[in-house]
Amino acid sequence: MKRIYFLAPDVKVASELVNLFRADGIADRQMHIIANDKIDLSDLPKADALDNSDLYPAIKRGVIAGGTTGLLAGLAVITLPATGLALGGAAVLGFTVAGAGFGAWVSGMIGAGLSDQEKVACETAINNGQVLMMLDVPADHQIEVYHKKVASVCPLVEIRQTEITVPPL
Repeated sequence: MKRIYFLAPDVKVASELVNLFRADGIADRQMHIIANDKIDLSDLPKADALDNSDLYPAIKRGVIAGGTTGLLAGLAVITLPATGLALGGAAVLGFTVAGAGFGAWVSGMIGAGLSDQEKVACETAINNGQVLMMLDVPADHQIEVYHKKVASVCPLVEIRQTEITVPPL
């Protein structure tokens, strides 16, 4: 999945874009909107706690870091003369899996308490009345199509995209 981030200038434009995406077959669960507390988002799909946190990217980073550390630890263990021959490849595999699991757990705990990096970058704009919209689309979709749809409603909007690890719903 890819997540497209963009700032709508106000809730009226955000509502227009949500209706455009709904007409295009995008479900509400794929759209996430963040605005300041003064803006009423009653009929718009609001971002939940997972969308406001850095959980999924943190888990991905933790799996990579923990798996790498576990792999190196496993390789170190099999080079020890006393146990290396007996444990062999199972040690490498076991340490890699354990390291990846531990890394995912620790970084997930940390990431759940941190704000999403894109949200933090847009915090001033959100406080000034703009609306942060996040749209989850399959990675194989033509992202430019969504860029053109957003630009047709709001031509001056800046669009950013990141890859996320959210399983498709």
